Amino acid sequence: MDVEGAILTNAKSIIIAHNHPSVDVETSDADKKVTQALVGAGKLVDIPVVDHVIISYRGSYYSFRDNSLMGGVEHSIHIHLFITSLFVK
Repeated sequence: MDVEGAILTNAKSIIIAHNHPSVDVETSDADKKVTQALVGAGKLVDIPVVDHVIISYRGSYYSFRDNSLMGGVEHSIHIHLFITSLFVK
């Protein structure tokens, strides 16, 4: 997460995304630990991390927020619309 960039652009929130090179988008323990650390960093600078999305090369995705793994962070974001638009031709 580029905290400096988020601060300099006056970001109101952050969505983290990364890809898994396979079709499996299930979270690993490392994914969960990194998410917790980044949520903590966002709290320190008052920029909430509202979701962490894992994307496969086929366009499937896993949203931490959609699966209630963001620890109570509430925002009205419909990330699935954005992710779907990335893969629609």
